[in-house]
Amino acid sequence: MTVKKLADVVGISGEAVRHYVDIGLLVPYQNPDNRYKMFNKRHLKTILFIHRARCLGFSLEEIKIIILQSKKKTAVCPEIAVLIQKRINENKQQLPEILALQQRLEKAISLWNELPDKIPNGTCISQLIENETLS
Repeated sequence: MTVKKLADVVGISGEAVRHYVDIGLLVPYQNPDNRYKMFNKRHLKTILFIHRARCLGFSLEEIKIIILQSKKKTAVCPEIAVLIQKRINENKQQLPEILALQQRLEKAISLWNELPDKIPNGTCISQLIENETLS
């Protein structure tokens, strides 16, 4: 498979495939006839793993480490479970902050809908943001 074909099969951009190659997540072979980077079913399996890991919040660097460890025949699932638990704990800590931000945003948009648009006059940049009632 070419970069384009692999990208189309997975549903990502060719640039994403090239980026994965550039950072070492995918190591294609080269077609001797035209020197195109070529990919096989193993590459497809790897890129699907990358996509699933990204959906779980893993960084590309973490994914690279996991892939390298698996190539060394090292059990990676216990480490992945630790990383997932760490991410769960981090998310739980961030939830109150995110909910507070959501409430401030909803209050801001509600106020904005009630205010007339004003042209900045040198004393105010945006009355919506500068409105003291948002704090």
